[in-house]
Amino acid sequence: MPLNPIYNPDGSYYGLPASGVVIPGDLSQNVIANSNLIVSKTTTNQLVGNLALTYKFSKDFSARVFGGLDYRVINSSFFGDPRMSNYFNMGAKKPPPQPGGLFLRPPAGQIPAKNVIYADTRN
Repeated sequence: MPLNPIYNPDGSYYGLPASGVVIPGDLSQNVIANSNLIVSKTTTNQLVGNLALTYKFSKDFSARVFGGLDYRVINSSFFGDPRMSNYFNMGAKKPPPQPGGLFLRPPAGQIPAKNVIYADTRN
């Protein structure tokens, strides 16, 4: 039986950092709000293939060539909502778009900024 409500009477999530309410316990956060407000998506496309060719030069002599391919493309996006305790007071900043529309990495040659949430605006 839960001791803390999930929602406030006005429909907002109970216990968000800006509300000033502190949720007691080990998690000390509204896990339903975490589940609904933090978005992480990953898609993986992978192609795996192998090829073997055998050429017989004569009845007793042959050569065999093997080749293989393992190609993988992984796209990830993450958004930590600033209303949640892990991302509260960090500010959200949208860096310039990268090729493919991802905002997960800083531009080439730049070190990622600390305490910045890189948001992905794709659906």
